Amino acid sequence: MDAFNLYGLRAITPNFTSTLNTLLDRSPPTPLPPTIRLYGQIHSRYILTPPGLLQMSEKYLSGDFGFCPLLSCRSSSSERQRCLPTGLSDVCGTSSVKLYCPKCQNTFDTNLELPNIDGEEKRENGWGGVNDGEELGEIDGAHFGTSFVGSFFLGNPELVPEGKCVTVPPCMKVFGFKVHGSSVALQPSVREAYKRSTSKRLEADGDEGNRKKIKRN
Repeated sequence: MDAFNLYGLRAITPNFTSTLNTLLDRSPPTPLPPTIRLYGQIHSRYILTPPGLLQMSEKYLSGDFGFCPLLSCRSSSSERQRCLPTGLSDVCGTSSVKLYCPKCQNTFDTNLELPNIDGEEKRENGWGGVNDGEELGEIDGAHFGTSFVGSFFLGNPELVPEGKCVTVPPCMKVFGFKVHGSSVALQPSVREAYKRSTSKRLEADGDEGNRKKIKRN
């Protein structure tokens, strides 16, 4: 396991070694609450790593974390605005997980019913396979933490809704430091440049791969 995911947890986790061994299937089960707490704290660190951010971006694009309940956040084609999970605190037991909308930059409870228009069926926000908003509300917000949203959009500037996040909401922090609205990674011009450079890099990687195949043949 990556040491970054465990940093600082030994000092705040009773019976850290035995609880960690339970998570890794190295020892008999320990009481459930400490195990859940440690797992959640490891999870909040993992989703800040490159592999974790990649997995979370795939889930975000699939709409697995739910959608903004505000009709004003819908696109011209009535497509719902996807949300991200966020915590209001990094301390376990403070509050449950919330949904953050990057378009209106509001935070919502997970059990809000989505408004229906154009004959759509009413539904609650749900996460891939977990459709009960009340069940989601039992998840500790610290399992996602306050740094995730800021790290997510700094690492994926192309996913910032157009024209948004030029001013950054108070909840957008990375490791306790507020992300300033002038951050170049959040500016529309930089996002466009990022998209172009990414496309060129992917094309170059594809050409290089083809050249290697030809060389081997």
